[in-house]
Amino acid sequence: MEHSGINFSDLVQAMAQCDASRDERGALSAGCGPSPDGRKPPLRHHGGGRAESGYSKEITEAVRGHLDSLHLCYSFFKEDGVFSYYLRLADSFFCFVVVNIRIFDQGFIIRASSPISVPHKDKKRMREAAEMLCRMNFGLRAGAFDLDVSDGEFSFRRFVDCTDIIPSRKMIDMALSAVSFAFYAYGKAITEVFLGVSPAKDAVRRAEEKPLDISDDD
Repeated sequence: MEHSGINFSDLVQAMAQCDASRDERGALSAGCGPSPDGRKPPLRHHGGGRAESGYSKEITEAVRGHLDSLHLCYSFFKEDGVFSYYLRLADSFFCFVVVNIRIFDQGFIIRASSPISVPHKDKKRMREAAEMLCRMNFGLRAGAFDLDVSDGEFSFRRFVDCTDIIPSRKMIDMALSAVSFAFYAYGKAITEVFLGVSPAKDAVRRAEEKPLDISDDD
């Protein structure tokens, strides 16, 4: 197997810098587990902010029921209609991601944030991250990676349309699985590019040598 060139101490330092620079703004905090140090999972406003006409109680309860069935430790922000929790990723390059599920009138958005971010003032790495995003998103049928150019946050987003229906547990589970598989498939590539040890083209190519199916198909 080709060596990634990642030094573990560099990875730990990168995660620590991410935590120090973004925790004050309510972004993610480095750690492993549903609540690494007793703090509530963070909430960031993505996907257009609050729903203009509130959010669906029926969809909320459907999502809540599924999360409860998985025995997840989550927080629910009632004012915003958002579930938030830390998701452990066993056997993945990332030990966890932060997941926010925002409920709307006729659907919901799942967004999982990487535990490390791109040094957003480093133009070269930001260009590589943008190229990586385009390469990873090409051909994806369920969700997409996002890059926040203001602070370097990298996340995966999936929208579920629930117009005139209440989502089944299978629908919710498939959407959550797509988010998990995205980081299983590309976690190492993301870290390689963020730390500047591999060009985006090579990192994505290695990740896709053994592609994971993150589509809607069974």
